[in-house]
Amino acid sequence: MRPWTDVRAVLFDFDGTLVDTRIDFARMRQEVRALLPQFGVQLDPRPRYILELIEAAEALLRQQDRQWARAFRQAAEEIVLTLELEGAQRAQVIPGIPDLLRRLRAAGIQIAVLTRNCRVAVELALTRCPLLYDVLLTRDDVSLIKPHPAHAQHALTSLGVPQAQSVLVGDHVGDMECAQKLGLRGVGVLTGSSSHEELMAAGAEVVLPSAAELASLLGLENADLKGSLAKWMSGGDFAGRPGIADQSGL
Repeated sequence: MRPWTDVRAVLFDFDGTLVDTRIDFARMRQEVRALLPQFGVQLDPRPRYILELIEAAEALLRQQDRQWARAFRQAAEEIVLTLELEGAQRAQVIPGIPDLLRRLRAAGIQIAVLTRNCRVAVELALTRCPLLYDVLLTRDDVSLIKPHPAHAQHALTSLGVPQAQSVLVGDHVGDMECAQKLGLRGVGVLTGSSSHEELMAAGAEVVLPSAAELASLLGLENADLKGSLAKWMSGGDFAGRPGIADQSGL
């Protein structure tokens, strides 16, 4: 593949792409689902992300009792926030990411971070893992979150870079769906929750072992990261670590 030398902006997912926050999404989903019968909510069995599950349940409750709906949302958001903060306190930067971001900055390529996580948890994680970026958009900063394309479009508008000169990098199929809907080049990475096959099926143009290897795709000189990545990914059984491959995320 020829290097993408025309890229002026890279939009990154956060958890599983830049850092490993080890959020226990399985527990989060279980605890949120446990609220449903307590509030008398019965949802159809279609698969939903956790945040969309909360939205659907609240919408049903709102038809009956707005105060009850607000109480449900408050209880659900407390669960989500608690587990996000627990994960943020354990955050670790994925090897090679700080160097990649420095290379992007040196090349004049702008950097945005898009995440479905809340701002307070992301900022807590960033105190442990300081990273370079130009724009940070959490779920608290936008009205529509990815995979809705408005999340990424907001970042591009802030950066002043057109879609044709931008790339979206993420570990989740929702990131690739967001990129495809907006007409961005999607780059999947295997440091998070989705497999190579799932990322390609969701619209990724290329899948990398890690976002740290993006520099070569963009035609930037990059150091050999295979040793450090292999060590990190194998430590503590990478494929089964909470908040990584076994979890579907928010």
